Amino acid sequence: LTALLQPSTCVPAVMLKRVLRLHGATMERLECVGDAALKLIVSERLYLALPCYSEGVLSDVRSHVTCNSTLCEVHQRGPLCGAVDPSCAADWCRLEGSVRLALKASADTVEAVVGAACVGAGFSVACAALAAERLGALAVLDEALRKLPAQSPALAASAALREGKEKVEAETGEFDANALRGLQEKLGWRFRDGELLAEALTHGSFMRDSQTRSYDRLEFLGDALLDFVCIEDAYRHDAAAGPSALTDWKSACVSTEALARVCRDSLGAHCLLRHFSAALVNAIEAYCEAPREGSNGCGAWLDNAPKALADVVESLVGAVYVDSGFDLAAASVVARRICAQVWGQLVPNPCREPTRALREQLPSVTLFFDDKTHSILADGILLATMPKGQSLSRHNWKRVLAVRTLHMLDACSQLRCALCE
Repeated sequence: LTALLQPSTCVPAVMLKRVLRLHGATMERLECVGDAALKLIVSERLYLALPCYSEGVLSDVRSHVTCNSTLCEVHQRGPLCGAVDPSCAADWCRLEGSVRLALKASADTVEAVVGAACVGAGFSVACAALAAERLGALAVLDEALRKLPAQSPALAASAALREGKEKVEAETGEFDANALRGLQEKLGWRFRDGELLAEALTHGSFMRDSQTRSYDRLEFLGDALLDFVCIEDAYRHDAAAGPSALTDWKSACVSTEALARVCRDSLGAHCLLRHFSAALVNAIEAYCEAPREGSNGCGAWLDNAPKALADVVESLVGAVYVDSGFDLAAASVVARRICAQVWGQLVPNPCREPTRALREQLPSVTLFFDDKTHSILADGILLATMPKGQSLSRHNWKRVLAVRTLHMLDACSQLRCALCE
């Protein structure tokens, strides 16, 4: 690993094999860590480099920099090129001795080495960033930044709502000082910059003037930070957990349903959200009044939660990260504190997302989720359906039907066998 971080033209294959076995970890586990670390590294740099760009632009650039095709190019152009010989390719890439690495395997190699640097230094994102820079991954980011217009466009904001648009103000526009103090106590963080806190609680529909900023950019940053925190927790919890288990842990903890519960139950921040949206008012009221689904098992995935509430949690974590001077340790403490109650009900044995679980139970069957009829079909055969009148989100109705289908398969082994034949 030390050799990797020093200027050189090539990294010996035998050294890479040793790197990918740090702490007994497999390449796939380190790849999960590297993926999360790269996402956070790139997100932070984009947030700082593009202060006047919207979250949409930041997300597009991040997706480009961290996608498989880009990382494959990094592998081919950087110090990893030629580092993996045929004799060890099958060993740690499981490519059955293939001389030429496939696109995804090349990208996975880059992520795994970044992950090894991160884990080897005690989950240091700074060390992961050094590895990413040495491999050439951050040069791609610099290149993408140079292609953006020199004169950055202002964040899209309107001085007034469009004429005729229904105006429903969720808050008066001015925060209650006591409520903000209470929120900061729950966070365990006193903001130095009060504007960051206000921004974190401002929905995109709240456009009082051209200077108003919504929480979108902070959400972009907090999303990456929460992903990294979850992967670190899962990695440390079980040294034998494979990549699928790490992904299940993260997916359960950062799902819209889980973070919306944090917003409502742990922070009470749903009462402080500023917006001009009648639909959001109704969605939040319905969510808060609805019977609670189970705290664990598949029920944890079935809340019909407004995405805005999950966004608020991500934006608050992002705001703490910025306010702390990008102190990852401080922001991670806040993230774990506010999510502890909800996460404690979901892990260490998270329930797999229902639609994913259904696809994995029927790997040879082509599943089709029909948006028009709210139905699930397996190779054209109707498995489950529900009335369209129910006000469920696009993902939620699919999960409800997936859970019903999973229960059917558990109760009738003959049906499972018939579908898999």
